[in-house]
Amino acid sequence: MDPHLALVAQAWTAVLTAGDGAMLAYRVARQLHQLDGVPTSRYVDLYVPAALRPRNIPAARMHRFDAGTPTRCHRLPTAPLALTVVDLPRQLPPALATRIVADAVRTRRVDLPSLERELENARGRKNVDRARHAVRFADPRLESILEDELFAVVLPTGIEVIPQYEVFVDGRFVARVDLGIPELRLALEADGYATHALRPGFERDCKRAALLQLGGWSSLGFTALQIRQRPDWVRAVICRRVSQRRRELGLPST
Repeated sequence: MDPHLALVAQAWTAVLTAGDGAMLAYRVARQLHQLDGVPTSRYVDLYVPAALRPRNIPAARMHRFDAGTPTRCHRLPTAPLALTVVDLPRQLPPALATRIVADAVRTRRVDLPSLERELENARGRKNVDRARHAVRFADPRLESILEDELFAVVLPTGIEVIPQYEVFVDGRFVARVDLGIPELRLALEADGYATHALRPGFERDCKRAALLQLGGWSSLGFTALQIRQRPDWVRAVICRRVSQRRRELGLPST
């Protein structure tokens, strides 16, 4: 079965068993809201009003909390998006949580005043300081979570990269690359499937790649799967290509 359909089926079973007033929360809510970058969970988390006393549900975790009026995702009662965004940093590592919050704000899924209201409502709940930190330090200028994850992969190498570097050739703008190494005329790209798979994105990428090559630039592209599941391999490929570019350009090795 398709993983998304399996999730929906499992979620339906959980909310129907829990009864009226229950709603989906945390990571399963994130999947239904289609927030990027959140790890999946083998549990279905539910917000359950204090007055409700459902029996135990297999593979489900119940949290006593009156979350207000739910949003409907696939007709399933789901915690509102702003609440879901604030909840996730309470469970996730700080750096990842901050990227997720920033991406939600950048894509205008939520705004900062909505998140501040949810933080006020969450006062006194466990790990709320983590959520407050993520909202405070989220940078909505971030282009995507995946680009930031690629930057984190490169960071330990000591290679100096510039996020969202604008490439000019003979005074004319050619492209803006995810991560640029100007000295080597080398671009590192985080290639998310949703952005690049459709025809307009494919056509744009081909034209952009041709202009970069004509300008003497080389590029490396990495998929979400590679960045998230094979970071050591991605790092090794980048280091090897950096060494090659230094030889190609007659620069001393570092």
